[in-house]
Amino acid sequence: MRSHFINHQSIEAKQVDLNTPAIKADTDPIVPSASYSGSEPTRFQCHFQDCMEMYASAEQVSAYLNTHQDWFCRCAHPMKVELLTDNGYILTIGSFGAFGYKVEPKIGLELLPQDENSYQIRDGDCPNLIG
Repeated sequence: MRSHFINHQSIEAKQVDLNTPAIKADTDPIVPSASYSGSEPTRFQCHFQDCMEMYASAEQVSAYLNTHQDWFCRCAHPMKVELLTDNGYILTIGSFGAFGYKVEPKIGLELLPQDENSYQIRDGDCPNLIG
C-alpha cells in the first residue's frame, strides 16, 4: 500500500493481519504490601527551593507582597483558596478521579513576613482535613 503526502513524499506501509492474536506480556498482579491497611492516607513529600528576580523596585515589590490578601485568591484562580490565617491559605490543587475514587489534593501555604528583604512561603498541613 502506498500513501502520498502533500509534499509528494511516499512511504511504503505493510499490511497487518488484524486477526493475529495479541501478544500477552507477563505482568505481576498489583498486590498491596503487608503493611498497607487501606485506611491510612498516602502522604506525598518533596523539597523545593529557589528564588525569583523582580523587575520592580524593592519598595514596590515589598508593598505588593505585604498586601497579598488583596491578590492571592484572585491570582490562584482557577484553584480554590480558603483563608486560614492572616498569612495562611489552603490551596486546592484540583479535583481528580478515576475508578470510582475522587481526590482533591490540598496544600497549606503560609506567606511569611519579610526578613531582611527576603520573602518566603512555607507549606504545611491543612488542619481538620485528615481525621
